[in-house]
Amino acid sequence: MKITPVKINVAPRREDFEESETPIAMINSHYLDQISDRGLYKTTPILSESTSTKKTSTPKIKQRLNATVAIGDIMNIDPMGESFCIKFRLYLFWEVNLHAIGLGALAEKALSTGHFYSMTRAEIEELEGKYNIPKLTLFNEKSSEAHDAGDIRIYGGKEGMTALMWNGMFYSTCRERFEMYDFPFDWQDLTLDLRLNDPKTWDDFDLTVNTVQFHKDALQLSEWEVFTPIVQRDSPKEKATKVHIQVKRFDGFYLQNVVAMLFGLSMLGLLSFSIDIEDLGSRTSTILTLILTSVAFKFILSSTLPKVPYNCLIDYFMMAQMGALGMMAFFSIIPKFCSPDVAPVLNKWLALCSCFCIVLSLVGWLVYAQLFVKRKHSRKCLKIVTVPGKNWYSFRYSSPSFLVGVKADK
Repeated sequence: MKITPVKINVAPRREDFEESETPIAMINSHYLDQISDRGLYKTTPILSESTSTKKTSTPKIKQRLNATVAIGDIMNIDPMGESFCIKFRLYLFWEVNLHAIGLGALAEKALSTGHFYSMTRAEIEELEGKYNIPKLTLFNEKSSEAHDAGDIRIYGGKEGMTALMWNGMFYSTCRERFEMYDFPFDWQDLTLDLRLNDPKTWDDFDLTVNTVQFHKDALQLSEWEVFTPIVQRDSPKEKATKVHIQVKRFDGFYLQNVVAMLFGLSMLGLLSFSIDIEDLGSRTSTILTLILTSVAFKFILSSTLPKVPYNCLIDYFMMAQMGALGMMAFFSIIPKFCSPDVAPVLNKWLALCSCFCIVLSLVGWLVYAQLFVKRKHSRKCLKIVTVPGKNWYSFRYSSPSFLVGVKADK
């Protein structure tokens, strides 16, 4: 049943607010937006047309809030817990006329240094009393162990040419929903959902992530390979921006310890064709033992992965191998019911057919993974290659005025 928003066209009376145990409307917007866009003061005029005065105003231009994310380390990427841990420092840079708000003395301090001036805690408190400092939050944060109180620097110093830079360290555990369809060849996005969270300033600033940079320690992960991140504005676009850190799983561990082992178990099933044709018990018991071993293998692997309601890529391989073993169990019985002259020849052909099916399932699975899965994940991103002696690797996504003189590396 389609539920439509309730429109209020007249001033509501007290009895109009009777509560209901079931929803009477579904509105796809935030509560504060509903008040601002479709609330009483929007739908019901406060003054009559004759007494009201119409004013025309130009839309307020939002000030650019330039953000830089400096990632120091990435830890505990946990698909089962749907989370990852990250250590990063956030830098916010914006222009503000300190002389206009009565803090010209601080601007003079920055001017005297020729570079920047780092404010003391008392000076920061004085600034907060006269000016609303923008604040950001990590919207998908589950917990934060510790972070510093934040530091503010003053750049420039001349009247009308001053800027502030706030920076703070974060140790956060973030929520992330991992897609496991292509495991163990999967790509994952580790998302930092940055949002303006102070209602005093969120209508004054336009949040823009200019730069994402990595320390070399954040690029040296045992199970994952880090690629260049993607920065996307979210809704509302001036207040929310998502940084997607792209990582690709190293598949060698699973190819060696899962795929190769299961393939070897399936090949051992061919030994049943070397057992005497009349000994059906030994033939079938050999294959059934291998099937049970494969099932146990699958349960062990499943215990290390999230309980998703779909098959991963490796699940199809494991089911193909168990299907091949089941087919061999059936093939091992057929020669028993043939004539003594035909049975040995048929036994050899059934063994060759079983071997072909096992090898074909492995080759077909690997070809599919290489051609289709990797093509699906071929994104406009590059592998981050570390250089000896370099600790930081920075990626810019816009060119603000205060960075126009910083040239990119070739």
